[in-house]
Amino acid sequence: MRGYDVFVNAGVWEKLYQSLQKPELDPVLTGFNANIDRVIPVTPGMLRSFKQHGVPAFDALLDRLKQSMRSCSADEVFISEPSRYRELSASFSRSGTLSMGGQAGIAAVHLCRLGVPSVTCAVPGAGPKTCALLEHAGVIPLRFESGAGDRSDMIHLIFEYPPDLVPLADGVVPRSNRFIVSPAHDPSTVIIPDAPMNAFLEQIASCRRAFLSGYQYLRTEQEFLTAARQIRLIRSVHPLMRTHVECVSEADRNVTTMMLRHILPDTDSIGLNERELGMFMHALRAPDLSSAGYTATFSCCLRA
Repeated sequence: MRGYDVFVNAGVWEKLYQSLQKPELDPVLTGFNANIDRVIPVTPGMLRSFKQHGVPAFDALLDRLKQSMRSCSADEVFISEPSRYRELSASFSRSGTLSMGGQAGIAAVHLCRLGVPSVTCAVPGAGPKTCALLEHAGVIPLRFESGAGDRSDMIHLIFEYPPDLVPLADGVVPRSNRFIVSPAHDPSTVIIPDAPMNAFLEQIASCRRAFLSGYQYLRTEQEFLTAARQIRLIRSVHPLMRTHVECVSEADRNVTTMMLRHILPDTDSIGLNERELGMFMHALRAPDLSSAGYTATFSCCLRA
């Protein structure tokens, strides 16, 4: 059989997949950003309405959306002012559909569907409806009632678009993607309170993998130090524990630097797109992070 026939003959790949022995799946932990997504399909009519009538609080984001669409590259913008985000969210309250959101929440739901025997999602900042969505999918949400009883559900705006609505930039590979508008979360949504920590570690003792995200919401070095210490505690539950950290595009230079300095050294792998890769590589060229040690750590994370 000629080499290229293998790639065009889907039946060959199907037989190969069927012949492989399915690996035994161990319990998994995910954390920390889980929320509700309002998924809104972008249409030509929607783009025209943006231009003709405008949407309150969205005008400043329209150029960013178009940039994302021209490059077919996922992008996310955080709105730090609560009142501004409420106004923006209200403008789309009748649009789209609601579903599980947040990298940790989405990963937890997918892992359950894939047959992972037990998926626990640590969500210090999740509201009751978010936890209900997780439970409905078969996920065990750990909400940490201490200080979290008054948490409200957070709805993020997810604008999904096909690649043919605007002219693409030169060299861009056409693909569907999404533009996300999110409220800024409090750092406490990424950090487990001290009081329930021992009980939390006991609950995840059977887990062998941890999918962690949400570190873009941390701001101070002390918060990153605390988060790094908690990752080490998670790793300590079993010698086979492996940790994966997801990144986002909308992170300022200080957040990127703190992730490189404190989070990645305790991480086995990272998830990032081409935009996020560029951010990390740019940060690595800074004088305080350009040592061989940090470069080697980042390279190992990419290979894992």
